[in-house]
Amino acid sequence: MKVDIDVNQVIANVVEHSCKNIIEDISKTVKINKKDFTNKFSIKYNKAFKEYLKKAYNKYSKIKTLLYKTEPKYLYDFFECNNLKYDDKQIDPIDINNILNISNFLIIKGTGGIGKSTLMKHLFLNELEKNDLIPIFFELKDLNSSEESLEDCIYNSINKLGCEFERQYFEYAMKSGKFLVLLDGYDEISSTRLEKFPKELEEMTDKYENNCYIMSSRPSENFISFQRFTVLESQPFTKEKTINLIKKIDYDEEIKQRFIKELCINLYDKHQSFASNPLLLTIMLLTYNDYAEIPDKLHLFYEQAFETLYLKHDATKSGYRREMQSKLTRNIFEKAFSKFCFKTYVREKFEFSKIELNQFFDEVKDDNINFENEKFLQDLISSVCLMYLDGKVYSFTHRSFQEYFTAKYILSLSDENQQKVCRKLINYREHDNVLDMLYDMSKERFENNVLIPYLEEIEEKCKGKDRYTEYYKELLCNMQIRITKESHIGIGISYRIKDIFLYTIERKYMNNKHKLYTAKRNKEKEKQQIIERMNGKEYAIIPIEEAINDEIYSKELKNSPIEAKVLNLMSLLEELKSNQNKLEEELDFILNE
Repeated sequence: MKVDIDVNQVIANVVEHSCKNIIEDISKTVKINKKDFTNKFSIKYNKAFKEYLKKAYNKYSKIKTLLYKTEPKYLYDFFECNNLKYDDKQIDPIDINNILNISNFLIIKGTGGIGKSTLMKHLFLNELEKNDLIPIFFELKDLNSSEESLEDCIYNSINKLGCEFERQYFEYAMKSGKFLVLLDGYDEISSTRLEKFPKELEEMTDKYENNCYIMSSRPSENFISFQRFTVLESQPFTKEKTINLIKKIDYDEEIKQRFIKELCINLYDKHQSFASNPLLLTIMLLTYNDYAEIPDKLHLFYEQAFETLYLKHDATKSGYRREMQSKLTRNIFEKAFSKFCFKTYVREKFEFSKIELNQFFDEVKDDNINFENEKFLQDLISSVCLMYLDGKVYSFTHRSFQEYFTAKYILSLSDENQQKVCRKLINYREHDNVLDMLYDMSKERFENNVLIPYLEEIEEKCKGKDRYTEYYKELLCNMQIRITKESHIGIGISYRIKDIFLYTIERKYMNNKHKLYTAKRNKEKEKQQIIERMNGKEYAIIPIEEAINDEIYSKELKNSPIEAKVLNLMSLLEELKSNQNKLEEELDFILNE
């Protein structure tokens, strides 16, 4: 959407266009007095949705970032659009129709900081400009503070933005299929609310199936629950997109030009995992003047980012260095914020009212940490930019900062407490980097306090049973088989991961000892056997224990990468303990020399 368009006219056009279509659709299916209904519905609909879209446009067309922390910035002043991957094809969502042509039910998945929420806001604005559908933007984290259904929460959210529309008329409108429902942040739904969400979404999409639905999320194994939805993967920035974004950012021009030059020479290629992620790229720019090297580890990267944000607050042209309002030393300030992040992370709190913030701040204080709540809050917002205020709600500048400081807090705990905490966090939230960063911060302590005890628990379960089968059951829930519609010539097999922690750990310790099953295969015969088993069904879920003990399905398992993962995990505990013993022997030798 261009800056110079007449927003009010665009809103008027899209509302009036959809209203006319809705009335025509309703009059075909519902027995009504068309004249009376048309007059009443038109007046209410036009007034309600014009007001909603005006307020929603003002809310979602501007955003705050690490660089634009004092006031929201118009999205298209610095927006660079990620490509989306679909069936090995690159799709450009700069035009929303490019993705709606794929399906009316879409999930956009992407890692933290890759710009999913910004992209969703672009899709809202882009659809608004097209006059085709009424876009509704709903942040799924708002479900966490409500016991109401998804549909009720969406209805209430548009009413809060000025859409005073009776529930009956809302349902009439939604049944017409003239809406685009944007559901942002599936990964921000709390674990207590998450269990019933798939059913609520299914009920809503069944009830209003002619609308378009797009949901964003960090990667999740739970996407299999959303049978209607096609998954698109948000792609990292290419070098060209990375440079385009830096050019658009309002920042010191000399630093930008030097940074762009370094990106072109080798910085992008050397640190592609950071430079291709919009958030991490922004942090790279912030730290560029202060550090000669970009670290390879994520926790070191965030450590540099905090260092830069902490020091930049008191840099002035006169050289005067301002004190933090809270009067806390750097070390105590970091401890206080780490403790706050841990407490809020464990309780799955990502945004706060002022009352909630004060309650958490009071919990953080102890004999060594004491501060005035208001001054500490101002330091977080104005001095180090780790939090921001949006209306009456306080949020982290980005959730990844909460994850980093949570990992730092866990690292500071005793071995006993670290083991207790991490045992709770295993498979607690599959979308984030807390345990990953903890592993990188102290691999040896992570192995001793987290990984070895966890593998020992699995071994205890295996006593008197077949280890191979038990490890499969620990790692996987089931196999999913889908027969393609093209004359049943293709078979797709996927696996529902039960233990995300084990799956991730295996990747970290991956070795090449275990190869895929190499028995001679007749693939066409095996494929035909599976088709016969399906008995005309296009989709089936096979429990993993059944699959392991079945001659046909077990052959598929043995010829998949899952087999090597299971064998790696079965030997991992012995390898870790062997390494531990070698280290102890080495230390004994050195100390007794």
